[in-house]
Amino acid sequence: MNKDLAVHHIPGTRFYVDFFRKPVPSGFPGPPIFFLSHFHGDHYSGLSAEWTRGRVICSPVTARLLVRILGVSAEFVQELEVDKRTEIDGSFVTFIDAHHCPGRPGSVWTLSPSRLL
Repeated sequence: MNKDLAVHHIPGTRFYVDFFRKPVPSGFPGPPIFFLSHFHGDHYSGLSAEWTRGRVICSPVTARLLVRILGVSAEFVQELEVDKRTEIDGSFVTFIDAHHCPGRPGSVWTLSPSRLL
């Protein structure tokens, strides 16, 4: 897993993907919003029962694994349904089935009318 912050931060947002080992830089309005792509050790490294740094948004399958296997408190885990466009902090995120492994969605990010990732 690449440790460079630029790979994990979505510019112009408070969103961080698979970035749990290091503190995020200060200077953003509000707390960071974390996304976990899927339940592989190189992606969830840094998450544990002691996690309190912010909510982690992930698929329902990954959410259950975070709580049951790693002991992350359910208060910090937010499930995002697959194939449902969801507004988060002024942007829209849609998880789509990536056919990679159980609980691993692809992501479509609509950050503004002209910015689609």
